[in-house]
Amino acid sequence: MIGHCAALVLATFLVSAAGHAVLLPLLRRWAVYDTPNARSLHDAIVPRGGGIAIAIALMAGLAAADTSKLGEGVFELFFFSVAFAALGAWDDWGPRSSVVRLLVQFVLATAFMDVYAGVPEGLWPLSTFGLAVVAAVWVVNLFNFMDGADGFAATQVIVFALGMAGCAVFVGDYRITLTALLLLAAVSGFVPYNWHPARLFMGDSGSYFLGFCIVTVTVLWFEATGSLVVPLILMAPFVCDASCTLARRACRGERFWTAHRNHAYQRAILNGVDVRRVVMLLAGLNVALCWTAAALVVTSCVLPLTGLVLSYGVCGTIWYHASTRYPSVDTASR
Repeated sequence: MIGHCAALVLATFLVSAAGHAVLLPLLRRWAVYDTPNARSLHDAIVPRGGGIAIAIALMAGLAAADTSKLGEGVFELFFFSVAFAALGAWDDWGPRSSVVRLLVQFVLATAFMDVYAGVPEGLWPLSTFGLAVVAAVWVVNLFNFMDGADGFAATQVIVFALGMAGCAVFVGDYRITLTALLLLAAVSGFVPYNWHPARLFMGDSGSYFLGFCIVTVTVLWFEATGSLVVPLILMAPFVCDASCTLARRACRGERFWTAHRNHAYQRAILNGVDVRRVVMLLAGLNVALCWTAAALVVTSCVLPLTGLVLSYGVCGTIWYHASTRYPSVDTASR
């Protein structure tokens, strides 16, 4: 079984790498570009839409896993992520109404959660169904907010997937392990094109897709363990930066719903910190803090609430110090 799983992961990586090699010249031919503006961190015109190849590679890997019974039942769930990718691709090809996009996101998230609300045991109590839908939409959008630097969002997915795979091995759910490793492989094929200086952006097709992939893996973990703590810990850096920045902008009366460059990682880059260093710091924070806290929780060395408070407390403190140290240079969004 291990050999078969390894072959699936390798094949998914190769499909992703080949898919991006084919997709990049096509996006250039179709003139699907991300043009620099007042909210950008890049200076060159870069093709966007790499999320399409990520989605194709992951779905191919999941289909093969489903056929071989190693990941039975997961393939269908990720169709919702594909729907999010299609919504994002629609926006990549030309700006769309944010209201329309948000409404479609809520419809898709509601349909996805309804799949779980209908199981015999009822994973989602009716009183929390709406909260689950809102949380899913928030994860998709926070991931979109945090996809603003070369290799940054892709790195977060990779460390999240590795962490989930390891934790799933410990609890004995190899279906989640394989799913997480396939997600890792699909994104890894994109990284060489997205590493600074990027030749290709994932675009909304990628950020929407990967954001909802994280939601799907989280729900699979909840189905297996009855807890959301581990995936929440493994996403702590992104959740803290996005949520704290949004809350600060709202409290200051800024137009928090508009694009900006006020996230802690954006401030650091705009104040001269090398993009690659910021990405490496993100990876290091995940490995040193989030992986450790998640491991302590799954091995019952600490209580889930303790691990959650520890990870979010440290990430929140880092966010505060980074935001204080690096002043905002984005005055147009206020």
